[in-house]
Amino acid sequence: PFGKSDAHSNFERGDGMVKREYMGNAGYGSGFGNGRHSDRDTHPTGDDDGTVSAFGRSDRGEESTVEERFGHPRTKQADNGERIHAGNDRSYRRVADTNGEVWAIVGPKGGVGKTTLAANLAVSMNQPIGLIDLDVPFANMANLFRFNSIFTWNDWHPDESIIRRANRVRENLYLMGASNGIQGEAQHPTIDKVMHAIAAMKQELGFVIVDNGSWMSDYLEDVCKVADRILLVTTPDQMSVINSLNFLRWVDNQKAQVDIVLNRAVKRLPYKVHELEEASGCSVSLVLPETPKVTRLSWQGKLMVERKKGHPWSRAIRKFVEDNRTLELKPRHAVGFRKQPIT
Repeated sequence: PFGKSDAHSNFERGDGMVKREYMGNAGYGSGFGNGRHSDRDTHPTGDDDGTVSAFGRSDRGEESTVEERFGHPRTKQADNGERIHAGNDRSYRRVADTNGEVWAIVGPKGGVGKTTLAANLAVSMNQPIGLIDLDVPFANMANLFRFNSIFTWNDWHPDESIIRRANRVRENLYLMGASNGIQGEAQHPTIDKVMHAIAAMKQELGFVIVDNGSWMSDYLEDVCKVADRILLVTTPDQMSVINSLNFLRWVDNQKAQVDIVLNRAVKRLPYKVHELEEASGCSVSLVLPETPKVTRLSWQGKLMVERKKGHPWSRAIRKFVEDNRTLELKPRHAVGFRKQPIT
C-alpha cells in the first residue's frame, strides 16, 4: 500500500555506515544498534529478483548515490549560489562544542502528535530540560502545560542567560517559543538565534528537546544538523508513513541516531513493525497505542503521563525514557564534545 520502487541499493558511506534506498527513498541505518550494517546480502523487502511486501515491490537495480539519483536533497541556493537563510558555521560549532544532549522531535506531516510527545517526554524524564517550540510563527506547546507565555523570542538576547527569559512551565522545565495567546504576535526568530538558544540551553540545563513544525522549514533543516537524536513521529496511515520515508532521504545528519515513533497504533496494523524498520533503515523505538484520552487531555491543557499514569500510553513513554537512561552514546567528531547519557 505504500507504493512501488524500481530500485533498491545498499551502499557504504565513507564512515562505514550504510545508506539504504527503499521505495525511492534513502534512510540511514543508524537505528540498528551502532548503525554499521554493510553486508549486501540483506534485502529487507525480498530477494534479488524482487518480491512484494507491505511496502511495495523492490527490484534490485544499479547502485547509485542519493545525490546522483535525486540531486543533493538539502541544497538550497539563491541566484548567486549561496544558501538561503542558513545558520553560519560558528553557530553550529557553538552547539556542537557545548556539553549536553539535543533531541529533535520531527514529522513532516501535521497532526501526528509531535508536540504532545515532546511535552510528555520532557515531564517523564524528571530532570532539568530546555524545551524549544519551533512551531512558528505561533506556538502551542505552552497550552499543554496550561501556561500563558510570559517570555517569547523577542524577550531574549543571546548574550544573556536563557533560563532567566524562558517560561518555567514545570519545576525543572524551561520553555522558549513564540506567544501562545489569542492576541499573540507572530514571530520568526533568525536561525542563528535559534542555534544560540539550543547551545545556551545545553550549557545551562544539559538536555534540550526541540519541537519542530510540520513543514520542511529552514529551522528543521538546521536543527536536524545539530541534533544528537532525531525522533521521527508518524501515524500508521499510508500518507504519514510515505512522508516519513521521504523525510529520511532529506535529513542531513549522518551521525545522529534516528528513531521512529509510531503514534496512534491500532491493534491490527496493515503491516508488520519490522517491515517499517526494514523500509526505513531505522528502529521503531516507541509504539504508542491509539486512545482518545490523549486528545481529550490535550484539549484541556493536561498531560497524559501526569493524569493517567497507569495507562498503556503513559507506561510506553516511561519505559522508553527508562530504556534510554543507560544508553552509551557515541562521541561526535566535533572537538571537545562527547555525548553524555541521560542522568
